[in-house]
Amino acid sequence: MRYFKNILVSILVLGVFALHPSMNKQENPFSYLHYLAYGNLLKLKYDSTIDKNQITIKWICEKEAISCKEITIMEDGKKLNNIPFESGKQQLVVFYKDKMVGTIQQNKPIKNQAHSYYLELITDKSPYSIKFRGTIFGPAASDSYSLTVTNQDRYSENIN
Repeated sequence: MRYFKNILVSILVLGVFALHPSMNKQENPFSYLHYLAYGNLLKLKYDSTIDKNQITIKWICEKEAISCKEITIMEDGKKLNNIPFESGKQQLVVFYKDKMVGTIQQNKPIKNQAHSYYLELITDKSPYSIKFRGTIFGPAASDSYSLTVTNQDRYSENIN
């Protein structure tokens, strides 16, 4: 009975260690285990001046397969789909008020890998520009930053 308890405790400790997020940062045997346990995670952060209902997130895959088409992940403030598990080149494209404000690209060598996608939209010094930051954690990690002017009419002048 004592050996059985030791085996169970060892399996429990190994399981906790194997499922820790720090073990999913590179290609290793634990990546598939994270895929089974967690799946893909999408977190969106935005400040109070940004209307969530105006944010659209699309996932685009560059493969020719039928299962790998453009998918709307979020629209009108509602999550519509999960980020698919596909290998190859892909990207998340973020729109605010129908204008692209940022994109983050990823090249996944293996289909069944779990990733955490963190997207952040923050209004820059004026309400007419948005800072975008995208970060992907996992075996195929990536970072992206951009600054987008959302209302160019504010800055234009008639010169005659």
